[in-house]
Amino acid sequence: TILYRMLAHHPDLAWFSQFSLRGGEIPGRTRFPFGGWINRAGRRAAGFTWRKQQNWDSILPQPTEGSAIWRHLIERGDGFLDATSYTEELAARVRSAIAAELRAWRLDRMLVKKPYLTRTIELLDRIFPDAYFVHIVRDGRAVALSNRRRFMAHGLGPQEALRRSAAVWVRTIDYVGRCGEVLGPERMMVLRYEDFCEDVHGWIARVLHFCDLDPTLMLSLIHISEPT
Repeated sequence: TILYRMLAHHPDLAWFSQFSLRGGEIPGRTRFPFGGWINRAGRRAAGFTWRKQQNWDSILPQPTEGSAIWRHLIERGDGFLDATSYTEELAARVRSAIAAELRAWRLDRMLVKKPYLTRTIELLDRIFPDAYFVHIVRDGRAVALSNRRRFMAHGLGPQEALRRSAAVWVRTIDYVGRCGEVLGPERMMVLRYEDFCEDVHGWIARVLHFCDLDPTLMLSLIHISEPT
């Protein structure tokens, strides 16, 4: 989340905010006029922080995961979605939504962060063959502990929930690793969470260079005055 919100400061990148795609593109999403203008004007006002604590009451746009949007675009399941999950209807739906958002921002590059999409890399590669993928890997023990409560919510005891949570992390890492072998280092970058915390500006610059974006346009906007 912190990496995503830092990258969102780059002026060449569009992203989903609380005002995005509220013109009727997403069924059931409350309509809101002038969402595109609010996103553009709010970006210029630099009205969000890179920290995870977000002010959802802000009248300025905030980089979000766009959960309601992605629920409509790609149906969530328990497994991993590969190229066999591709259909022309699905691809058209996803491309249309992203294109509409880019038009609203008046940009041509989209920044997306949604943990579930880690399970759809092969599908997204088929839909967007020119996309770049950045995979930030956190220590599996920390991830398993963090996600354990989700499994406990389904009635599992603490130990079994932790085991299930760890197993999901292992399967996900294996899946991303296989995707990386296909995409190659030109289209997938992997960095460790701990390394990122040790050199935030350095890794931000590397990520932007990897994505063919100029880091000098945004690094001055990120001020780190406390440990990350």
